[in-house]
Amino acid sequence: MDPERKRTIFTLCGIVLIIALAVFLISGGGTGEPPKLTVSNELGNKISAQRGTYSWKNGSSDVTADSAGPMGLYNQGHLPHIEPSENDDYSLTLKFGAKPATVDVVIYPAEAAQIEDYTSMIYRDTAGYLSDYKFTVPSDGIYIVNVRATWAEGEAYYYFYTTP
Repeated sequence: MDPERKRTIFTLCGIVLIIALAVFLISGGGTGEPPKLTVSNELGNKISAQRGTYSWKNGSSDVTADSAGPMGLYNQGHLPHIEPSENDDYSLTLKFGAKPATVDVVIYPAEAAQIEDYTSMIYRDTAGYLSDYKFTVPSDGIYIVNVRATWAEGEAYYYFYTTP
């Protein structure tokens, strides 16, 4: 094969590769879903939080997924839980698969899952306590944690609960 023909073939292969990479990146990496959330405590114990409702833009399409809320999932036994650490009020750290633009955390006592209007039982809105995605949870009972995170592509809710 002559050198000019080889150069043309290599150039075409390079162009095809660049186009494929551009399509992959424009489509958000092809996942169409928000990143995963890992929660860890001071002892290094880790869990994957339950991803709930989300809306996500994947390239030119919008994906919306609805889920039961954290109270319903807790009542059904479908929420992951993380064990406490050695402190009275222990710290949890959130680690997302991709850095979010904003993060809000709300904590409810488990008793809130037994009543209809659980918004009246918010224990603590920890958004002001967040620092490097670290916040404090009381260890005097079971608490349901609701995390809302946003990215340029959309938003997602994540749920888990803590045990004393």
